[in-house]
Amino acid sequence: MSDLEPGEEERLAGLDGDPGYSIGGEKIGTFASLRVRNFRLLLLVTILSNAGQWIQSVTLSWLVYDLTSSGTMLGTLNVVRSSASLGLTPLAGVLIDRINRKILMTSTNGWLFIISLAFGLVLVSGRIELLDLFIFTFLGGISQAATSIIVAALPFKAG
Repeated sequence: MSDLEPGEEERLAGLDGDPGYSIGGEKIGTFASLRVRNFRLLLLVTILSNAGQWIQSVTLSWLVYDLTSSGTMLGTLNVVRSSASLGLTPLAGVLIDRINRKILMTSTNGWLFIISLAFGLVLVSGRIELLDLFIFTFLGGISQAATSIIVAALPFKAG
């Protein structure tokens, strides 16, 4: 004999046509997390940050190809970006365990803003060199390594 009310077993099995779940009487659906203000802010900031990084990636690749007309240099730029991200990910993981994640995320995005501003000023001045592109790409890869690990670790924050 079951302690469930009539129809409760079907509802829990998802057979009553109601795809949502209920915890404490409150229905939880697909977009329930959007009710949490901090999650909405994190989602917005993550979307904007990723969009900015993709725009920078395309712009840098375009600029390298425009300056050199070399597919090899274009590939080298992507290797530099990837090596910074892959090489520094373990260090970023250690930092995330030891430093407040909110402070680290704010610092990382501030770092990316500062180097982007500096790079923009170099571009506007017209004194752009190929080495500048590689340095900026490496510095951006450092930021990307930290940001990706921070965002992945945020749901597992203890306390």
